[in-house]
Amino acid sequence: MYLVKLFCIGCFLLLGVLAMHHADARGLGIRAEVILTLALILPQGFLIAACASQIEIASVLLLALSLTLAREGKRAACALCFGAAAALSGAALYALPVYVWLIGRKRMPAKTFALALVPVLALLAPALLCGMGPGAAVGSLFRANVLAPQYASGAPGWVSLLPRPEVGEMPGYFMLRRLPEIDEVTNAQEFYTPEHFELMARGMTLGALAAYMGVLALAARAKGWSALRRALALALAALLACPAATGGAWLAVSLLSVYALAAEGELRLPACLVLFATAGAAALPVTQETLLPEAAAVALCVLALCMLLGIVPMRREEAERDA
Repeated sequence: MYLVKLFCIGCFLLLGVLAMHHADARGLGIRAEVILTLALILPQGFLIAACASQIEIASVLLLALSLTLAREGKRAACALCFGAAAALSGAALYALPVYVWLIGRKRMPAKTFALALVPVLALLAPALLCGMGPGAAVGSLFRANVLAPQYASGAPGWVSLLPRPEVGEMPGYFMLRRLPEIDEVTNAQEFYTPEHFELMARGMTLGALAAYMGVLALAARAKGWSALRRALALALAALLACPAATGGAWLAVSLLSVYALAAEGELRLPACLVLFATAGAAALPVTQETLLPEAAAVALCVLALCMLLGIVPMRREEAERDA
């Protein structure tokens, strides 16, 4: 287990270095070192990478590396990294519209992007060799986006609003809540089991996916937005919508928020809201005690997304113009 934690810490450090690399490419000077310093002292990074060992951070690193390679014109390597990221975590599939946009703008040939299937099939090979059917193996990538994570600390998505057991209450069940009383008239069950929440989560997941598609449409039609604002808005919307996104995946939006603090002044308010929400919602795996209630963390992230989309003004000038 400690080797896994060490691996997650290494991925977290490499994400900070990658953020500094982008800052250097934009000529931010000393602010590149500031970004690296802020990234490495994030409390949610230590709690999620070092303590909780969220392996999804490896998928986040591969996805960030893939987008970096796309920016530098290394298309084959970009496709391979995205395929590996999608194979490690189904949450990476929410970034697929970005690659569709690259293909539509002739920045990546569709045949080259098909190389993403190579690492996906390679990482699915162990499951196929152990007897799992091909359909079930491929479908596992998509089922990961509609299932609840076993550990959701530091992930203020909509799924964190659902009840979870206290520490020591059958940790094998993510959502299991004992009802205080049984309805003697309707013979209601004593427990809400994961099957009950799975049925509810299906409709909620479809609604969240529809909301994400709406954010994609707004980002596609918006004019005057910087690339960082689009990336932060899409990443935040995807993580709010994906129920299976753990704290390891949420480190992506935390790093983007740190980058926005140093790179673009108009994004500082929503970036601070996201950082405060993710840091306050993170907790040690044993105690699961958070500084910020999960409902408040979700509300702050939704408010930050509304600011990024222009629904809520970020500056006084925008408020006066809207008035």
